[in-house]
Amino acid sequence: MRGLVLGAGGLLGQELCRELTQRGHQAVACVRSDADITIDGEVTSAIESSGATHVFNCAAYTAVDLAEEEEGVAFAVNAAGAGRAAREAAAEGLPFFHLSTEYVFDGTQQSGYSEGDDAKPLSAYGRSKAAGERRVLEAHSEACIVRTQWLFGAGGGNFVETMLRLGSERSELSVVNDQFGSPTWSQDLAASLVTLGESNAKGIYHLTNSETTSWFGFARAIFELAEMDVMLRPVPTVAFPRPAPRPLHAVLQNNSWQSDGHRALRSWKAALASYLAARKENT
Repeated sequence: MRGLVLGAGGLLGQELCRELTQRGHQAVACVRSDADITIDGEVTSAIESSGATHVFNCAAYTAVDLAEEEEGVAFAVNAAGAGRAAREAAAEGLPFFHLSTEYVFDGTQQSGYSEGDDAKPLSAYGRSKAAGERRVLEAHSEACIVRTQWLFGAGGGNFVETMLRLGSERSELSVVNDQFGSPTWSQDLAASLVTLGESNAKGIYHLTNSETTSWFGFARAIFELAEMDVMLRPVPTVAFPRPAPRPLHAVLQNNSWQSDGHRALRSWKAALASYLAARKENT
């Protein structure tokens, strides 16, 4: 497999390039200056010049709160751009893998969400990602959409790095305790994406590390594993008003992945421990 990775400069894109190489495949890293999904023909040019056999779209507008003011910009990338990239991959006859998010759901189902549940986004960002999913499937009938959530890892801003920074600056922090999800290590997600690529998977998948927690529980585990003495105070979402509404309980059930015969990804806490150990070793 020769994978063209769009959005290769992001947290997941960097990890996916590493994982492809480690698994004996070839990675073609494309940042926006190499292939801009908002411009016609740029993905086609990247495919043709690289000889890619698979396309992974990790490019996205991810400023959740700013999207409330810039919904048009978010749609240009996450909806129109994603559809354009899928269409150009389809024209070249290549498998297409598109990354999406739990923000396509409203977070009202306590049991979580399966791959077949209807999208009901609450925010401009969520609407742009839901529209992107529709446009991808309209443009490429055999595309694979992968929804994930609460991503952390090396090479980009994320909750783990924010907590470690704040914990080094303050002795006490307030963290939301009524939003629930499954923290997901970019390395584990990238490995699963490569597995999907190897089988030319299609359809919708949810991929997260196993088990569920709140942001408060996630923060507590970070400080415990990092052996940092930080006092945490649980607070409701309303204590931190933000421009974009958050889905409170958008846990993603990984049914398609397990139905294919794959083992569930390890627990988020085990993944977090591995990440922190690797981080410590590298620093």
